Amino acid sequence: MNMVQHTMKRINDMVSLHLGNSMSVRLAQLCQPTIFTPTLCNRGVNGIEGTLSSAIGYSEETGEIGLVIIGDLSFFYDMNVLRHARNMANLRILLLNNGGGGIFHTIKGLSEASALDEYVAAGHYTNAEGWAKELGFDYLKVINVSQIKTAMDMLFNDDTEHPVLIEAITDSTFDKHIFNNYYKYIQL
Repeated sequence: MNMVQHTMKRINDMVSLHLGNSMSVRLAQLCQPTIFTPTLCNRGVNGIEGTLSSAIGYSEETGEIGLVIIGDLSFFYDMNVLRHARNMANLRILLLNNGGGGIFHTIKGLSEASALDEYVAAGHYTNAEGWAKELGFDYLKVINVSQIKTAMDMLFNDDTEHPVLIEAITDSTFDKHIFNNYYKYIQL
């Protein structure tokens, strides 16, 4: 949630915001930007189909900085489109990688299912570093809070000559705990 909070604080009126999956939409609702910015969501059937494709097409056409906040399953599902974005210096991606569909861990009943990790949340140990570097993206893997300032500077650098991909590695168990506590807090 820290990465999304910091990102929302830095959004300016030259940015269009593209939200991919359920988790990124929920986080954006919790951490709304300080100014109005066009916000687009391509949810598909389960929130994963075509998010990157839509954001790239929109950003290519408008020339605006297109900031995509996307979960790992959505990203890996649609990442082949990044081949067409290798020269788009106006593309910024914040990839929230919690090793699977972490949102499913917050749903009562489903969170206790024996098939959750393998078949529903599609748990994995994949990262985007090799793919991003091969395509010429400026890339940073964020694994702790001390790296957030560097990540924000990269995401909002107006002088970059390459698309930017920030991959925030999070833990789905910790994410579940944060969300559950937040929802308890707002019910008071």
